[in-house]
Amino acid sequence: MIEVLFRQSEAASMKEAKAHGQFPGSPDEVICLNLMLDIGDIRHEVYGEERKALFFSGHPTPEDQARMEADWQETVSGLTKLIEAGKAGEPVRIWYSETPYSLCGLYFTCRQLQPYKVPVSAVKLPEWVAVPDGVIMYTGWYEVAPEDFAQFLSCERPLPTWERRMYTSHWNRLMEDNSPLRAIVNGMLVGVPEDFYDFLLLKSLSDTPKKEIAVIGDTIGHYHGAVSDRFYVDRLDKMIAAGKVKIAQDAPKRYDRMICLPG
Repeated sequence: MIEVLFRQSEAASMKEAKAHGQFPGSPDEVICLNLMLDIGDIRHEVYGEERKALFFSGHPTPEDQARMEADWQETVSGLTKLIEAGKAGEPVRIWYSETPYSLCGLYFTCRQLQPYKVPVSAVKLPEWVAVPDGVIMYTGWYEVAPEDFAQFLSCERPLPTWERRMYTSHWNRLMEDNSPLRAIVNGMLVGVPEDFYDFLLLKSLSDTPKKEIAVIGDTIGHYHGAVSDRFYVDRLDKMIAAGKVKIAQDAPKRYDRMICLPG
């Protein structure tokens, strides 16, 4: 059984669960398709140099670049492994949530498997899970601890051919639209302008200078991590260039600079 997830942290948690016997199977069955498909051009080769450049966005340090290179190679090899599984008829299980990056991953994966007769199932992350003292609210699989993955197997369901074709059709329409960003609007995954989330960043800012990393952290925390922190770094750069945000105190690392609304 091939397990497909769409962020490095999610795949790492699943691998850890399998390695420690908390989830059936081997860590080698887990593949990560961390292609950040909710961002950027998707009409062309999504694992080519243009997508790789986007993957490395956000002004990474040399140490971060080394880690990103390893993550990128894991993603590319994961895509190869997915196609090989399709050709071999090996069962595939897709773990997804209602986040844009994850729905993009679901649609994209179904499109990749379309030519093959392979059993495909899916596990959708519930919005909440009841616990003895209340409920746990989830946004993405990256919030699930390794030891908790097994409990969600009860949510697994087969993806029939008609549903996979529908998701493939959704992805084809998104490719044709090829907006710079994809987001959930009225419950639908659609293409939107690149400044779609700017208002969330502005809500996290005031006249009082604040570290950029805190602004991004507050935005992700309050609005459930709609996109990656690297996307927000790039958006803040463009907002600064446009005069919508001011650098109150610069720093060698962009995450450390102090920013605020213009006076």
